[in-house]
Amino acid sequence: MKYNVVFSAESRKDKKSGSIITKDVPIRMRVSFSGRRVEMSTGLKFDVDVWNDIMSLSNKDKRNQVPVSRRHRIDALLSVKGTDIHSLQKNLRELESRVDGVFHVFEALGKTPSVEDFKGFYDKKIGITLDGNNNIVPSNDSSAKTAAFWAAFDKFVSIKSIECNWGHTYIEKYDKLKKTLSKFRKDICFDTFTDRGITDFIIFLNKQERNCNSTASKKWSEIKRFLKWSYEKHYSSNPAASTYELHMKSNSMPVIHLSLEELQRLKEYELPENCSGQELSRDIFLFCCFTGMRFSDAANLRWENVSEGLIEFVTIKNNKRLRVELNDHSREILEKHRSMMKEPKGKVFPYRSDQQVNNDLKKICRKIGLDEQVNIVRYIGNKRFTITMRKCDAISTHAGRRTFICLAIELGIPPVVIREWTGHSTDKAMKPYISVTNKKKAREMSKFDSF
Repeated sequence: MKYNVVFSAESRKDKKSGSIITKDVPIRMRVSFSGRRVEMSTGLKFDVDVWNDIMSLSNKDKRNQVPVSRRHRIDALLSVKGTDIHSLQKNLRELESRVDGVFHVFEALGKTPSVEDFKGFYDKKIGITLDGNNNIVPSNDSSAKTAAFWAAFDKFVSIKSIECNWGHTYIEKYDKLKKTLSKFRKDICFDTFTDRGITDFIIFLNKQERNCNSTASKKWSEIKRFLKWSYEKHYSSNPAASTYELHMKSNSMPVIHLSLEELQRLKEYELPENCSGQELSRDIFLFCCFTGMRFSDAANLRWENVSEGLIEFVTIKNNKRLRVELNDHSREILEKHRSMMKEPKGKVFPYRSDQQVNNDLKKICRKIGLDEQVNIVRYIGNKRFTITMRKCDAISTHAGRRTFICLAIELGIPPVVIREWTGHSTDKAMKPYISVTNKKKAREMSKFDSF
């Protein structure tokens, strides 16, 4: 929707002298869109003489209508001395952003506002909703505020998914967040998220959704991101999300992975002849162990992505293009599956769901005796829960990627090189793996104590 915002000094005469007022003149705002025009007071005042000097206007301008364009307004106002220019500059920018926010909401609804709709929503006195004929209806009720909330949410996902190059899995995360918010409160709106409302939402995640603190914290961080964006874009006038500090007990999850010896046992284990499904699951998992790929990327790998000595692909999770060199182990798995096809085309591995692979891995790992105890500590609210499991029961497809990273660090490969293969953006993301290998080094060093 095209629209234009123009600020101008109001033309007024002094009642006593009849001359045009040039001091403390009100600034008006004109918004034009779809053949409609809205004239509004900004509540701001300025000295017209200074304004005219700034804009280099002719002395012959008797109407005193002084437009201030987006391009010139800020630089021009900054050149004036002796006036609270920064405050005026900030206020004009906020008014303009507020107008942008109003049109963003109507664009999300796919509707063109009337003059009354625009004024009402701009003044925050009414909300918007749709009637049975899909027409915009101004309203003060909660359903209008809820409609505005979801319109902003959809707009946020639409814009950020393009700006940040989100993959479909990240967009699915926001679809799930939308369902969670709907379950929390059917009449949800921006006013819901006061300090008390945010606390109630965290309690809801803990008690109703049975989310541990780390999961609840991640969900809140995504919602906070949306609420801050909405406030900055003037969809919302509630700043609580920007200042709310969440403090929750949490504990880092253990990095479940295979040691070099365990990996060797898994690779060399002889599966029965009638276990072709388990063999496929093991091949996919081992390929992740030797390339650092996520299961989603390995499962979708195509022969077109494989060239001499390397694989090149775009990740499913975040659309990153990665280039991973092959080693003898990953090359062996590819050659095995190439020999099983008349012509290598399509996907490298036949379809196998992550749940099927997880179940197969657990069965195989039980057979090879991966019985090491793993303690998983979780907090739900202030309550601590400790779950003790055997590694064979805790293993999952993502352990393949973790195994690759941990073994690569143990082998002395620099983290910066590992990141090129795995797609991790910062060294901070590698810290959990480095700490695991440091513990192993300490255990190995203790062997000298027996001498």
